[in-house]
Amino acid sequence: MMTPNVLHSLVAVASLLLAMPAVNAATPGDDERYFETHIRPILAQHCFECHGATKQWAELRLDNRPSALKGGETGPAVVPGKPDESRLIEVIQYSEYDSQMPPDGKLSDEEIARLTEWVAKGAPWPESAQAEVEEDYFTQAKSHWAFQPVAKPEIPALPEGYRASNSIDHFVAAKLQANGLKQSPRAEPRTLLRRLSYDLTGLPVTYDEATPFANSPNDAAYAEWVEKQLASEDFGPKWARYWLDIARYADTKGYVFTEERRYPFAYTYRDYVIKSLNEDLPYDQFIREQLAADLLPEKRSEESLAALGFLTVGQRFLNRRQEIINDQIDVTSRGFLGMTLACARCHDHKFDPLEAADYYAMYGVFDSTLEPEQLPQIGEADDQEAYKKYVAERDKRQQKLTDYQQEVVDKVNPEVRDHFEHYLLQVVSEEGHTLGKYELEEKYDIRRRAKDELKTFLRRVSVDSRVYAPWRRVAGLKNEAFTKDAPGRLDSLLKQAEKGEFEGNAIVLQRLKENRPAHMYDFVKMYASLAREAKEDHSGDPQAAAWEELREAFHTAKFPMHYDVNTIAGVYHRDERNKDRNLVKQIDSLMVSSPGAPPRAMIVADKENPVQPVIFKRGNPGLRGDKVDRRFLKVLDFVRSEPFPEKTSGRLQLAESIATPDNPLTARVHVNRIWMQLVGQALVETTDDFGLRTPLPTHPELLDYLAWEFMQHNWSNKWLIREIVMSETYRQAALANAEGNQKDLENRLIWRMNRKRMPFESMRDGMLFTTGMLNEKMYGRPVSIEGKDAAPRRSIFGFIDRNNVSNLLRTFDVAEPSASVTERPKTTVPQQALYLMNSPFIMDLANHCVENAKLKTAEAAPAEKVTQLYRRLLQRDPTADEKQLCVAFVTGQPDNEQVWSELTQTLLLTNDFMFLD
Repeated sequence: MMTPNVLHSLVAVASLLLAMPAVNAATPGDDERYFETHIRPILAQHCFECHGATKQWAELRLDNRPSALKGGETGPAVVPGKPDESRLIEVIQYSEYDSQMPPDGKLSDEEIARLTEWVAKGAPWPESAQAEVEEDYFTQAKSHWAFQPVAKPEIPALPEGYRASNSIDHFVAAKLQANGLKQSPRAEPRTLLRRLSYDLTGLPVTYDEATPFANSPNDAAYAEWVEKQLASEDFGPKWARYWLDIARYADTKGYVFTEERRYPFAYTYRDYVIKSLNEDLPYDQFIREQLAADLLPEKRSEESLAALGFLTVGQRFLNRRQEIINDQIDVTSRGFLGMTLACARCHDHKFDPLEAADYYAMYGVFDSTLEPEQLPQIGEADDQEAYKKYVAERDKRQQKLTDYQQEVVDKVNPEVRDHFEHYLLQVVSEEGHTLGKYELEEKYDIRRRAKDELKTFLRRVSVDSRVYAPWRRVAGLKNEAFTKDAPGRLDSLLKQAEKGEFEGNAIVLQRLKENRPAHMYDFVKMYASLAREAKEDHSGDPQAAAWEELREAFHTAKFPMHYDVNTIAGVYHRDERNKDRNLVKQIDSLMVSSPGAPPRAMIVADKENPVQPVIFKRGNPGLRGDKVDRRFLKVLDFVRSEPFPEKTSGRLQLAESIATPDNPLTARVHVNRIWMQLVGQALVETTDDFGLRTPLPTHPELLDYLAWEFMQHNWSNKWLIREIVMSETYRQAALANAEGNQKDLENRLIWRMNRKRMPFESMRDGMLFTTGMLNEKMYGRPVSIEGKDAAPRRSIFGFIDRNNVSNLLRTFDVAEPSASVTERPKTTVPQQALYLMNSPFIMDLANHCVENAKLKTAEAAPAEKVTQLYRRLLQRDPTADEKQLCVAFVTGQPDNEQVWSELTQTLLLTNDFMFLD
């Protein structure tokens, strides 16, 4: 319908046209002159500053026709031929009920008329007059390398003079030849085995184990070592730590006020990841289980439910649901797809083909899930005696909680009934009724959730309810409308009752006849009075049956605000909630600390009724925009275009859309990260962003070859790792040379192996292993790996405190657990050396190593002891200069009992120990 303001502007157009010279009546051939003379000056002066190439307030751009037709947050700015439907024409009217543009002052009548005429003429906008518009992101995506289907490329021929153990080397060698570079020779055998062992298991190979290979290095022996390391139980802890970085794993929730801050069962997710890697669970199944283990048609085992910790071990954000969902969207999109979907929370992505609709489509998936209070048990406690004590104490604490909840139930149910009038008053006031408004003298603290439940009940109760029919039939009439229409509706209801067409409560109908309500507040008084009177004894009353019906309606479980121990928490006051939380915290603390608590999976489950997502404008849930389907990303429509099923959350369909071979991102992203961990730098520089701004891989064909073969080999991580470490590329020495440095200083073409500093976990675990201190126990609850009572277990089993990440972990670049991390920073700072020089933990390791090796008591010559120490710590013999220097050090201080410990600690400090060549 044409608004009065637009109608007024069209009238103005007509009057102005009559007064304008004939030259201004543009013909089709005059479009360019017409636009440049009469329209562009208005837009340039008043619009382009905020809606041009530099800024696009409200997502609106007005310096080109396509953008103007598309419009912004409030719809199309220009609808050709229809000024009354064009948002541009509406806002320039300066209506007091609408936005007013431009904000610095209303346009002149002539300018308004010109723009209105222009739109009415079809908004002619010559090509020559349009600003350059960047190509649409979705159009760019059609040619972007990362969005192309993965296909097996042709393997290039091996150039003459280059070595190859598998197809990887063909791709790398071809690139090296094209750039005039040669491969580096193979690494020295002990160096290669040390590299391989640390890379695959996070622990070193011993000197004695490496000796046969060092004496006779051959491909068959190397292949045997690769298989041995892949089959080792230590493989899982090494590679799981990297995935836990991506999954933002921690053992605490973040800031949660009065709750137990520790996750009792986060460790079950960590153990799931370790076991999955050791078992070589196909990566596509690994994805499905982490997003939808509870929905899979066939579960591998109950333990696989622990995979859902991927969604639940993140930060709790003070239990703000919207932030939790945003975190789940981010870890899913960046973790599996290498796409920064969380950037589309407040607006369409600024650099990639990701729309706000994509974000809220996935938001709807996770908003349609919940985290059950009762978590499924997925194993038995190791200590049965401890388990019995745990059960007894848990039941005791649970009973204390149940007793308290029942105590509140017994208090709240009569309380809300006695204050029924307060709640009814609040409801009608919020519904917009003002006639007859009054307040009760008695002060009462309304339970907001109870009031909301009553409001919902009164809106949904049947219009033929025996008790509430009169209320239901007139509640929608407000103020004057009530005065006008309610009498007729109530008369109609009473006549229906007289004819037997409606069976209502006799007392309610009688009160309605005797004292006809003049407004909704009279209804409040009537129902409140009936509720009070229904409590009395009416056994001798002729209408006893009707009174009994009212008693049941107002004073039993049929009352709309009736609670039990399962629902009472929703209406707690703050002090009641805090006490409840403290009691729950005591139960959770027991689960965290008791050795008898059996493991449980931190699961999610689908809500009974999935959520219909809508776009939150500018990310504000109070500004609800268009509805969207729960679906996969629009840019990947060729993977899955149809919306997810209406009756489910869509988690399973989301997992399948990510894990399908048709998805061009999933395998590429994963392969790129595994390559980075082994070779020292990624093929694609940005490991968590494969969007439009991401440059081509250094070796595009190699990336696609590995991604293709990875999927063909059943998404096997061990196949992929085996393929990389068996290559000549991986087996190269790490030594640089002048020619390589001149042509490729950053080694992007991989003409040598990259020297890699060991991550913190491998450094610490290697120290424990070489000094004879490592406790190789697997799995279970986290332990402290710092301080006075540090447990000598592998570092992956250390307690990760999200609230207070220790200075030690920060110093050695351990991933921040508040967000998904796909590549750790690499820093070299003095604190790293200072820790190794002064840490009591490192000193204790050195002392234990000396005691374990009997260096103080052995009768061997110092030179032999030095050799023994090098073999233990560095898995090699010392050079002649090293041996001479060390012998001089230990013999030059005969009165120093700590001299061997000091030498041991010195070797642990060396680059030889800290780096992999």
